[in-house]
Amino acid sequence: MKKWSVETLSLAGAALIVLLAAAIALLALGEVQQVAPALQLLMFALAGVAAAVLLRIRHLTLAHQRTHRRLSHSQANFRHLVETAHEGIWVLDNGAVTTFANARLAHMFDLPLAEIVGRSLYQLLADTARAELDAILDADQPPRRDLRFRRRDGAPGWAIVSARRMQQVDGAPSGTLLMLTDISERKAAELALEKAQQGLEQRIKLRTAELIESNQLLRAEVAVRQRAELALAQSEQRLQEIVTTMPVALFVKDAQSRIILMNKAAEDQWGLPFAEVSGTRASAWFPPEQMARFLADDAAVFAGHKLMVFEEDSWNSALRENRQVQTFKKPVYDAGGAPECLICMCIDITERKRAEAHAKRSFSQLRQLSTHLDSVKEDERKRIARDIHDELGQNLLAIKLDAEMLMARTAARHAQLRQRIGQALSTIDGTIGSVRAIINELHPSTLELGLPAALEWLVGQFERRSGVASSLTVVGADGALPDGRRTAVIFRITQEALLNILRHAQATQVEVTLDITPQRVAIRIDDDGVGMAPGADAMDAGFGLRGIRERLDAFGGTLRIESRRGAGTALEITIPIASDATIGEN
Repeated sequence: MKKWSVETLSLAGAALIVLLAAAIALLALGEVQQVAPALQLLMFALAGVAAAVLLRIRHLTLAHQRTHRRLSHSQANFRHLVETAHEGIWVLDNGAVTTFANARLAHMFDLPLAEIVGRSLYQLLADTARAELDAILDADQPPRRDLRFRRRDGAPGWAIVSARRMQQVDGAPSGTLLMLTDISERKAAELALEKAQQGLEQRIKLRTAELIESNQLLRAEVAVRQRAELALAQSEQRLQEIVTTMPVALFVKDAQSRIILMNKAAEDQWGLPFAEVSGTRASAWFPPEQMARFLADDAAVFAGHKLMVFEEDSWNSALRENRQVQTFKKPVYDAGGAPECLICMCIDITERKRAEAHAKRSFSQLRQLSTHLDSVKEDERKRIARDIHDELGQNLLAIKLDAEMLMARTAARHAQLRQRIGQALSTIDGTIGSVRAIINELHPSTLELGLPAALEWLVGQFERRSGVASSLTVVGADGALPDGRRTAVIFRITQEALLNILRHAQATQVEVTLDITPQRVAIRIDDDGVGMAPGADAMDAGFGLRGIRERLDAFGGTLRIESRRGAGTALEITIPIASDATIGEN
């Protein structure tokens, strides 16, 4: 028995409600006493039935609402599933017209979704694709098969198509549901692979022919190689003989610094036979500190990828002493770039180093002697100047006073004698001037007043004697003045430089700048003369510059010359106020 529908129950309930309302109206009008008891019973029964029907209608209405909500939720889930599906979903009606398509299908065809819905299957596919799809649709049980189509931009595409007939409730066909899985990339790869396989087969044929030809060439080359190997063996033998007889120590280490080759010169230099150190680092024959340095040098050479030269001490077991050697180390790497071996050569430079040390000591002693001689010469000049001043100067002054007194007493009686005495006084004055000039040449008294005053006097004297416009600028006069010896050296250097300008520069103007700081004294002498010849070595230009350089070296000073051909020369001298490089000052 079929269940009543909601509409049937609603109509029955409405009828019962009308009857119940009529009964209630009769009861209300006071007609109940005239109604038969059976009728009253029927009316109460109808009221009960009406209440039961109303309650059933209420339950069915709530159930219908819940079913409607579930259906709406199911439809939303289905719509979301369709829109996010990886496969293209295509629904056609019985006339092959598109009734539904999802976004994935539109992406596969490269068409807007609005241009797909409502269009015929045959408007969307090429002829070949339509024929393939017709075969799929006509089958009783449509199979899964590949479908080739073309996108809007003309690019080919491939998809796996599965179809299913859709029916209405009464069993009549309502259309077709197609599911398309995009396999364009896989198909493109398969086609490319097939093409590549065909090309590979062709290349294999060509390669086979080449290999046959190469095999013939290889046989010929084997014979050539055998002859080359024989020549190589002979060459290696000659090389071994050359290495053995080399006068320079040669040895080879592997990547772990183990000795794998030594010649006779290396054995003599180390005082060790190769048979004892072969395959070892020779750690047992060298002091630990030397061995650590050798290994560090080996690692540095491998890391540096270049030839390196080291000067180091090497213990000679035969002589029982350290020898100074110059070691050349060249890294060699295998085909993969990994360290393979070190080619090393050692040159014993012990005697050369000893000779250099002896020459250095001799040079130092010579420089001390030269500085001492300059100091002695300056002291001797000072002593001679003082003796001339004290003895000759005083004697000349006494003679002058006696002559003036004699001239005064004979002025009235002996006119001719007075004239001769006047001539003698003039000679005495000239002699006194010459003596003062000699004293200033030997040891200017202005040196006792400090370097700025001495240079000011020297520049003034140079200008008066040479006629060359000269000036002195003093900078940093508040700095510490140099000691007496440095003052004398700077004075003599400046004097020599001005003398060179007078002899060679043909200058018309000289500027001297003295710059004194707490750390050093700097003098710059600029002239506008002819300058030095291009390519001339300033250090070897003459004995004047050599003497200047020698004086500066004794006090740790520096000399810099800027020569501008035809535009003058600048001589810049710097001497530290106190320097450990000072030689022979004690």
